[in-house]
Amino acid sequence: MIWEVLSSIRVYDYPPFLSVDRQTVRLPNGEMVDDYHKLTMPDTVLIIGFTGTNKAITLNGYRHGVGGKTRMFPGGVIETGETPLVAANRELLEETGYCGGHWISLGKFAALSNYGGCKVHMFKAVNVERTQRVNSDDLEDSSVELIDRLNLIKKVTAGEFKSIGSLAIITLGCNEIF
Repeated sequence: MIWEVLSSIRVYDYPPFLSVDRQTVRLPNGEMVDDYHKLTMPDTVLIIGFTGTNKAITLNGYRHGVGGKTRMFPGGVIETGETPLVAANRELLEETGYCGGHWISLGKFAALSNYGGCKVHMFKAVNVERTQRVNSDDLEDSSVELIDRLNLIKKVTAGEFKSIGSLAIITLGCNEIF
């Protein structure tokens, strides 16, 4: 029982970051919606990485989307021609200076299930090592901080993580502490 798209008009386009389409859709019950908005954004990756001493690699800094300082995990846009795993390795290295280790896919999820958006490919990397300085071109300035697994939960309950993606990847990547 899917919605039937009767028409779609692009009302905003800012490639490659965001496009918005205004759609006319027919619902399974026959009801018409003439101003449904569908978002399209590039797919992204999110990584929960652990050092050989079992510390999670987090970033701490200002993010304009949440309007303040937050703790988060490395991640970013999958570039044209990259696989999600290649993008995840690149983002972890750029944002934290860590690489290598053993990589596990935690799945692919819709960022905004009702409006579209993008898919977020989540990965867990274990036994990564710091091999270089941070080389990120992000607009936001962040510091890399290592946290043991049990203190991640304390940081969550203290409100230091403000992104639902960060909470999801902690749940998926640290299931042994729940």
